[in-house]
Amino acid sequence: MLEFSFSETFNIKLMETQYVNKYLEFVQRNRDHLINWVPFISKVKGIDEINDYIEKYLEKSKNGVGALYGLWENKELIGSVVIREMDKEAKWAEIGYMIDEKYQGKGITKRA
Repeated sequence: MLEFSFSETFNIKLMETQYVNKYLEFVQRNRDHLINWVPFISKVKGIDEINDYIEKYLEKSKNGVGALYGLWENKELIGSVVIREMDKEAKWAEIGYMIDEKYQGKGITKRA
């Protein structure tokens, strides 16, 4: 498992299928906050969509063309960072993020 700590309580780690319930809880908790900014949110109806999303990014990570990371405060999932696409040869990547409404404006995604 790939994991980085960036403070005493916050860390970022590769999202794996074992976190599917935590990710679904995060999406449900923040649906109203994120739906206008993150197209993925409107597609999530339940655990299957979350699992498929995580598996898609695990495959992208394995192939070096993307990745999905969870942002954690201790054991609570508070957001995610996604590398939607990546081209190592051209040295570019498309990055997106989501953060729990109560954590926004605290510089967490910037540090992650």
